[in-house]
Amino acid sequence: MTTILQRISSFSFWRIKYLVFVYTLTSFWWTKKAPQFFDVKHGKLFLEPAHGFRAYLRAKDIWEPAVREKLYHVIRPGEQMVDLGSNYGEFALQLADLAGEKGKVVGVEPDEHYFKLLTLLREFNPTLKNRMTFLNAALSHEKGLDWICKQGDIAPTFYFSDIEGA
Repeated sequence: MTTILQRISSFSFWRIKYLVFVYTLTSFWWTKKAPQFFDVKHGKLFLEPAHGFRAYLRAKDIWEPAVREKLYHVIRPGEQMVDLGSNYGEFALQLADLAGEKGKVVGVEPDEHYFKLLTLLREFNPTLKNRMTFLNAALSHEKGLDWICKQGDIAPTFYFSDIEGA
């Protein structure tokens, strides 16, 4: 016998609708929570609930579900990846986990605040720590993909970019 939440979680559209409803009911409580680590599928993610619905979706592991699903199909063990615009690091966590022990992710984040959160992310995910390197840099002529690969000591097999805010 399955619960209603298990049925909802098998359909991302309905799960999102459900989470929107729950968030609407609980947003006052949620946004008053202190910044903290949340257990997500691939590790521990540091989030700031005051940031609202976006942080809530990340804590529920449903942020950008189509992107997450695609990564499950394309990332293979041993991949070396560059994550441009790491932000909170939820995709870096997923990439590092999917790439396995021989994989590596180099995340690039120009925002100092999020870079500090990524530093915490590494410390609180000890099994993935050695698979993730983060650089506090913005892409430029001097700090392009060659520079990133050299700093991260990788020959990337996959590039992931989520920099629409930049």
